[in-house]
Parts: sequence; structure tokens; C-alpha cells
Amino acid sequence: MTNLENAATSENVVVENNVNETPENNVNSVFVTNSGDTPEFVATGSHRVDLTGMPEKFSGHFFKRWQQRMKIWLITKGLLSVIMTVCPPIVESDPKSLERQTLWRERNEIAKGMILLGLSDMLFDVYCTLHGTAKDLWDELDRKYNTDDHGLEKYIVSKFLRFDMKEGKSVLEQTQEFELILHSLREADMELPEKFKVMAVIEKFPKSWEDFGLTLKHKMKKITWKSLMHSITVEEEHKKAGYIVPVEFQPKAHVVTGGKQSQNSKNKQPSSFKPIKAKLKIAKKPKANRPCWNCGQMGHWAKLCPNKKAKAQSGGPQVNVVTGGTSSDGYVSINPQVFTIYNSNEWLIDTGANVHVCADKSLFVSYQPAVGRTVMMGNTSAASVHGVGKVEIKFPSGKILTLHGVHHVPEIRRNIVSGSILVREGYELSFKFNKVVILFGGIFIGKGYLSD
Repeated sequence: MTNLENAATSENVVVENNVNETPENNVNSVFVTNSGDTPEFVATGSHRVDLTGMPEKFSGHFFKRWQQRMKIWLITKGLLSVIMTVCPPIVESDPKSLERQTLWRERNEIAKGMILLGLSDMLFDVYCTLHGTAKDLWDELDRKYNTDDHGLEKYIVSKFLRFDMKEGKSVLEQTQEFELILHSLREADMELPEKFKVMAVIEKFPKSWEDFGLTLKHKMKKITWKSLMHSITVEEEHKKAGYIVPVEFQPKAHVVTGGKQSQNSKNKQPSSFKPIKAKLKIAKKPKANRPCWNCGQMGHWAKLCPNKKAKAQSGGPQVNVVTGGTSSDGYVSINPQVFTIYNSNEWLIDTGANVHVCADKSLFVSYQPAVGRTVMMGNTSAASVHGVGKVEIKFPSGKILTLHGVHHVPEIRRNIVSGSILVREGYELSFKFNKVVILFGGIFIGKGYLSD
């Protein structure tokens, strides 16, 4: 009867050997406490081997994980070499070969017992009667359960492809769940490139994060997994905190809605609110590739047209902000001189406007025609809206400012960005030193210069 079998039938079993060994192979006796559960320790020689760090019992699932943990544990106990080699033969010319074989057999019994103790009760009953060495038991488990993982690998791939982030749940937590799937793929020898993993996460963002994902896509620098997690953390904290529109950016003080202007309005003191206008500094536009607005010829912009006709100067200055009639969709604060020059690549950010306006249809990345809609201009006239869509403004920094609900008004002579809408959407507008800086979540987006 072997030492292992004795351990199963007696309360305490001691196997002794008087062979002197090196510290690495100091296994000349084993003491096993048989209490029905995993033993608390094994004593080799005069030293105890603590078993509290043994991996959880293998129940038939996730074999690779259990196998790697068991390997690490056997290494710490100096027993891994037993499952990697066969029993050394006895050589007549070598008097120590018998001692080496005896030592190997004892260490083999210990290693085999440790592997069996790492199995669930059901699997222990199956493999405890297996004859052979610890290596035979290890190889048998590998042959049986390593192949069964192939079906599990297909499930992991399916889980990766079907994963989708949900609204109302933390994007950071969902990204960490996705990271666990990527880890399972790596364990199944299906490691994905970092760039692919980053873009996969961005594509799986919920709808409310589409603009943030688009900003990340347009970044010039390479996005690492670490930087992506940092950006998601900052963005999520910003969304949780919310953003209250500052009073100075709320365009309410100088707004007149509906009806005719009162005759006594002349005697009223003007409001202290004055809309702030700033010309955005955007990426340089290439040489003119469309017909001139004035003469229709190619090769120059309208502001540089040699055949530009003089525009009639309007009368006195007009009220900055006026909305009239129920058919108007919004109001735009515009100085009279805005109508003299048009450059489709220039944008004016105006805190007194409550809608985004663009005159050039070619700047829209998405477009929906509109019928019967108007906006009120600074000269109290109504301009028809031809459509509504999305426009992307690219700054020299490489950042993209995405504007939603932009009104297409061909009659306007300068594109308008509503400062109040930007603030409501979480952007920060900092007006300092004759300059406006646009930030989002503390991240620099672009800048412009104040304009009269």
C-alpha cells in the first residue's frame, strides 16, 4: 500500500526518510491531517508546508485558470519538477541513483496528493483511483479538460461580438466588464492589438456618448488603453456633476418675444446685458474650390473678389436681440456690417443667439430639409430655414467641435455658434484677455478672439 493510500485510512500518517537533501528538495517526510476537508498543512522534514494558499478546487470549468494557479502554487512548494519529469532510473555505476529515485517517488506521492486535493469532491472520486505518477494525473487532466475549453472559447468570442453598452449604467463599469472579456480572449490565445481594443470600446459607447467618442476618434495622438480609461473616468465625473448655466450666459435679459414693439420702449433704459461675440480660430481653409459668392468665378473667395459690388449701408444700429412671431424658431444677434462680407469658413460665437446658424450647406455632415421654419435676424427681418443638421468645426489643435441642430440659413453672411447652447451642453467658455477659450471636461477644445 502506498503512502497516499495510508493517508486516506489513518488519522495521522508520517512517512520518513533519512536521506539528506538540499534545501530545494528538502522533502524527507510528510505529515497530513485527515479532517475530511483540505488539510491545513503538510510537514516536510522538520518544516511545515502551509496549504492555505492552495487554489480553489477545480470543478470542471475554466481549467486553464486553475492549471496556471496550481502551477504557481506547486512552484512555491518546490514540486513542479515532479510533474514535468519521469522517475529517474537506477544506474549501477552510480551509488546515489537509488537515493535520487527514492526521493523522487516520495515527492511524486506528495505532488499527486496535492493535485487530488485541488479537485472537487466529484472529480476526486473519479481520479483518486488512477494509477501512475503525478505527471500521469496532470497530463490526464490536461488532455481531458483543455480540449473542452474550445467550446468555451467560442462562447467568449460570441460574448465579445454581442457586448453593447447600455444607457443609464456607468460607462466606466461597463468598460471594465468588457476588459474581462478581452482578458478571457487573451487566455484563449486570441490576443487583440491595443488599438483594436480601444476602438472597439469607443464603438460600443451608448448614444449619449457619441460626441465624446467622435472627439476621441479625431485625436491625432495614439490613444492607449490607459489614456482611454482616464478619459472615460474624467468624462463620467463631468457628466455626474452636471453643469449649471452661468447667469451671464443666459440670453434672457434682452429678449422680446411676440407682438409689436411698444411705443414707450424708446424711453426705457437699455438692459445691461450685452451679447458677447468672438470669432473662432479654426483650421485654415485651402484655396477656394467653389465659385465666388459675388461673381461666380473660381480661384478666390468673395471677400477678395475684384468685382465686388458695394453694399448699401444699412441705417442706424439695430436692437441686438429680437424674436418675433410664433413661426420663428430662434433669434440671432447680428451687427449690420455682418452682411457685407461672407466667408463660409468663418464662425462667430455669440452668447446672445439661441440657435446655431450656418449658411453653407456643404459644411453639414448630416442634413434634414425643413419647410416653413424661420429665424429672426438682428435687423428684425425673418430669414427662412432650409434645413437642420449637424456641423463639425475642426480647430488647429485637431479637436472637433460638433454642433447639433444647426439651422441652414443661406441669407446669413456669417456662421453663428450659440454660446448659450454650448454652455447648456456642458462646454465652458472662458473670456479673458480679448480671447475666448472653449473647454469640455477641463480639456482644451479651441479658441477664438473677441469681435465687435
